[in-house]
Amino acid sequence: MTISFLEFGEEYKDKSRKIWGRKENFQAYEWFMGARYFADILAYERMKDLLYRKEELLEEFSKINHKNDVSVNLGKLIALSATSGNSFCELGSSLFGCIEAMEFCKSLLLRSNSGMIFNLNNVNWHGVDISEFMNSMAKKIHSSYHITTSKDIGDLKEKRDVFFAKGISLLYAIRNEKQLIDIIKNNEISIFDYSFSLEEDFFTTIGTGVETKYININKFLEELKKTNRTIFVNTESSCFKEKTVFLDIVGGYLRDIYHFISEDYKFRDGIARNLDKDIKRELLLEKKKHWIPIEKFVEEYR
Repeated sequence: MTISFLEFGEEYKDKSRKIWGRKENFQAYEWFMGARYFADILAYERMKDLLYRKEELLEEFSKINHKNDVSVNLGKLIALSATSGNSFCELGSSLFGCIEAMEFCKSLLLRSNSGMIFNLNNVNWHGVDISEFMNSMAKKIHSSYHITTSKDIGDLKEKRDVFFAKGISLLYAIRNEKQLIDIIKNNEISIFDYSFSLEEDFFTTIGTGVETKYININKFLEELKKTNRTIFVNTESSCFKEKTVFLDIVGGYLRDIYHFISEDYKFRDGIARNLDKDIKRELLLEKKKHWIPIEKFVEEYR
């Protein structure tokens, strides 16, 4: 049996140590990741005020943990603008730092002469996270926004305008292709990354010791054909690795996907044409995204 742990202490010149505090397992995760997510929130708030001070902006951005985070949150913002934008749901919402990130993206679009008139205070935000600590903190931090949280994955059945999840959250939560298709059916636009198995379904563990499941891509596509929904894949961020394939996905009705893709191209093109080249490069915003149907991707890239 293995455990996760977080320790705080001192190390002396002779390499001996004194441990002043130790947290284990889920509390260790909450304390470590909670601080990390909050650091991202603070960095995004500072970055909004540094849009015309490049060096300071990039210094602040260096504190963000995932270098593609601005691009990912720009996609969420565009998805909201491509729908009525009344509601947004995220699985694995943590401290809901996507709000600060999306506010920064709004400022970034304005800086690149591609402004978006969209008030995030009018969105009904819903987060599903297994951590009560994260859920409580998310609401306290964002008291001026309409936020509800839940630990129950069953709440994903409610219909909303936009759904988002990181692939790892879905790998923890999804156990069969029907569950993933139901998410796509229950939301106007769903944007997420996901790793499918190229062979049979299989289970594994990733870091935390919690079990994850990879579902077979062909079985998923067969079930998807039975619906009136479809999926497009971003070709730039899709790749095969060993016995899995990692896909950056947008799903929903075809007309809604086309609208999202059109908006995504328009706003990213504005950034690519007008934003400072160093900022574009560091924030991974140099390239516009290109989307193709998932069936075409599988056929061409397998």
